[in-house]
Amino acid sequence: MTTTLQIRVDERIKKEAKQAFADMGLDISAGVNLYLTRVAETQAIPFSIFSFNNLTKKQKVALAKDEEYARTSKGYKTAEELHRSILK
Repeated sequence: MTTTLQIRVDERIKKEAKQAFADMGLDISAGVNLYLTRVAETQAIPFSIFSFNNLTKKQKVALAKDEEYARTSKGYKTAEELHRSILK
């Protein structure tokens, strides 16, 4: 059985997310379903939430390196590869 979920989101965020999902071969509904599935399975948000101001200098440097890697990495080649990674 499925149900409808209505959320309010900034128009720019929706547009950018829609494009990101499209680049992965997904629509917004599939992307949100992947996210909610991961939350339900792990009982946790699948990424860290923190205040940059509360990080140590070492953590800030590591985060900057991670962000640089994210900007320069190829990402996933297929939606299936993404799905396998998310659902590990």
